[in-house]
Amino acid sequence: MRKTLTCILIITILMFSFENISFAAGPTFSMAANTTNVNIGDNITLTINGQNLNDLYGFEVDVSFNRNMFDFVNANTNIKGFEVSPIVKNGVVIYAVTKVSNTTGINGNQQLCTLTFKAKSSGIAQLKLENVETINSKLDPPINYSGNSINVTVNSNNPPSNNNGGTTNDLGTVTTTGNTTTLILDTSKTLATINNTQGSQVTIDLTSVGTTKEKAVEIPKDVIIAAKDNEKDIIIKSDNVQLVLTKDSLDLSNVSSSIIVSIKDNGNANVGGYTALSNTIDINIISGDNNVTLKKPVKVTLNISKANDARKVAVYYYNETTGKWEYVGGKADKNNNTITFDAKHFSQYAALEYDKTFNDIKTHWAKDAIEVLASKHIVSGIDDNNFAPDNSITRAEFASMMIRLLGISESPYQVEFTDVKTGDWYANAIEAAYKAGIILGDGNTMRPDDKITREEMAAIAMRVYSKLTTYNEEDINKTSFSDDSQISDWAKAVVANASKLGIIQGEPNNLFAPKGNATRAEAAAVVYRLLDKSNNL
Repeated sequence: MRKTLTCILIITILMFSFENISFAAGPTFSMAANTTNVNIGDNITLTINGQNLNDLYGFEVDVSFNRNMFDFVNANTNIKGFEVSPIVKNGVVIYAVTKVSNTTGINGNQQLCTLTFKAKSSGIAQLKLENVETINSKLDPPINYSGNSINVTVNSNNPPSNNNGGTTNDLGTVTTTGNTTTLILDTSKTLATINNTQGSQVTIDLTSVGTTKEKAVEIPKDVIIAAKDNEKDIIIKSDNVQLVLTKDSLDLSNVSSSIIVSIKDNGNANVGGYTALSNTIDINIISGDNNVTLKKPVKVTLNISKANDARKVAVYYYNETTGKWEYVGGKADKNNNTITFDAKHFSQYAALEYDKTFNDIKTHWAKDAIEVLASKHIVSGIDDNNFAPDNSITRAEFASMMIRLLGISESPYQVEFTDVKTGDWYANAIEAAYKAGIILGDGNTMRPDDKITREEMAAIAMRVYSKLTTYNEEDINKTSFSDDSQISDWAKAVVANASKLGIIQGEPNNLFAPKGNATRAEAAAVVYRLLDKSNNL
């Protein structure tokens, strides 16, 4: 009897207690689509959202799709941190993002990311959020959550014709004149897209717009201003080309109503001694009959999936005045098989691979570094067939290599130094390096023809590294080299930092040989490591 009463009492207490307890809902994750009805060639964007988040520090989403009906295009996130490039395997996209440093996770509701796919065949297919794996800022064991699925219909029908002889498009009207297909954006539709699109980008994809060699988009000035006001970049894609118009890319002072961005495929870039990885792409931005002025370079991305060695790939532009292809540069992305460069003006561009070698480096320890730098036109041989890797290098030669590494243009010499004269082959390079703070000189002299010492090379290398990165030089008064006492006091910190970073290495027997003359091969190795350590290869 006593046990029965005790049980009743406990149950009664619990019942009354639960009336005053509110249980917080756990995290949930869902996937939404911008549309569930598309045509072949159209994009569909999935948005992954998290609700009731509690200290979300990192996540991985797994989304499955029908590989026969869709191609994965890209993934984006607004969460600041480290983003892992998407992995596509067996019809599943795996995308992960994590915050960095000692910071708390996300609480409440948050859009995690967007995934974009392109429809390629008709039918009905399911896109499914298979799994969301999360981790908190305490790095406790990850937790997995299930998601939802969305059925999408892909139509094979072509867009209906309109009264103007063009075709309709989600954002405007498509017209074809001669060899050019133009998407004329509808202002109200595009403004609605800008206002309703999450993230910092609005994409205009011309890939499936027509089949002509030249494709263009006419963008109203109001759309450009709205994108700027909403802190959104306009991404324009066409087949294997992408360009980014940021909020401050264009000078709109002479634009009355709209601009036209055109991308023309001029066919194979036939350049002797180079392997063409892209066709020649002719890009132009006009308003009326006039070119639109660029306020800052426009980032352009080309496909280089056929590259043998992405380190030896660069973008070149065709100089119509000289009739020659000129080196531009660019940064290759080995994971996505692309190269991105800053277009300071519009012209004909192509991605080319240059495989240059020299007869006297076939068995040299610095062979790979020399060949990569020769492909980037940072170093050159003493003639077309020989590099002379073990010859000493002068201060002027090393300074010239540094400005080419940084992409700094030579400047007219201002006669600051008594030992550099106007007309000397290195005068303008010295001027550019001096203005950039790369090489300092000794008062009124620069000693351009002196052989550069290893400690001088370390000092210049660290100045360049600080321009390539956000690295703050550590205050180290002593190195670990056996001949530390022979390193000049002014050079100890730079030698220590360069050695710690792996930018410059010692000699056998733990010696640095600070007063020794650097060789051309050693200089090439230092330049290569600067590019490598700063993620600019």
